[in-house]
Amino acid sequence: MEKWYRAITDRYSVRNYKSGLSVPDMVDLAQFASNLNAKGVRIAVGRSSKIFSGKIFLHKITGTDCFAAVISKNGKDCYSGYLGEIFVLECVSRGFGTCWLGASYKQSAAEEAIELSDDEEIVCVIAIGVKDPGERKPHVKRFEIAKLTDLSMEDIEDLPEWQKRALFAARLAPSAMNRQPWEFYVYNDALGIVNVSSNMGYGMIDCGIAMIHAELGAKSCGVEVDWDMKTKNDEAILFPVKDEPDDGTDKASDDASEYETDAAETETDKPEDYADEGDSFDSPADEKESFDADPDDDRTFN
Repeated sequence: MEKWYRAITDRYSVRNYKSGLSVPDMVDLAQFASNLNAKGVRIAVGRSSKIFSGKIFLHKITGTDCFAAVISKNGKDCYSGYLGEIFVLECVSRGFGTCWLGASYKQSAAEEAIELSDDEEIVCVIAIGVKDPGERKPHVKRFEIAKLTDLSMEDIEDLPEWQKRALFAARLAPSAMNRQPWEFYVYNDALGIVNVSSNMGYGMIDCGIAMIHAELGAKSCGVEVDWDMKTKNDEAILFPVKDEPDDGTDKASDDASEYETDAAETETDKPEDYADEGDSFDSPADEKESFDADPDDDRTFN
């Protein structure tokens, strides 16, 4: 998982691509995606010349016809974001560009390219392609950790390293319209993530993305962690694993451990300077009018 952790600071939303992927690259990614199947969520890789061809899209994807569909039987829950972001970080680690999309794609084209069962729906797609060398990585604002945790920076600096890395990695997670609809709670030996907004229906997907970022941050310190998903307040609790868990416990990272791929040995530094780099995925076109922020504000989709 080290390469996924390093990909956190390399990832940004790419909208202009030099090209789609080669057939061998598509086959390799499809094979990887076939293993991302848990909690009623799966990822499927497809290609369609019509997927990004709409003329009314506000933020159009150009230069690629390749995508991955995030498919769920349970709607837009946290596992969709968790598994989808694993796929994104794998693509980034291979040098490809990606972009989470809640809109700006043709749903009908996605459904034509991907075989679905009657109880499944595509909740998001992820554009994939070869990055245009002329497109620069954007700078996108993130809320300060102190705002997200209600802790002072002095308190944060005193935390164990695994908690700090988990917090800063989660802070860089993309979210719909870059609204960052989560709060983080720091406990003596655990870290909680709580969704605080539906975010036009994408709030739980946002939180799932933040969960895998936090998990990778903690594991970059050599700390094995797991998730408690059965809290009374719908809070996802990340905690160090000390003993074998009791049977029947619901844990997201049990699924993620199956997806770890061979990565080169490397130094596990924290993301560089905890930079404010990253980007957000877009929202449904028919919801955009409800967003009352300044459209030129860096916290909006751009």
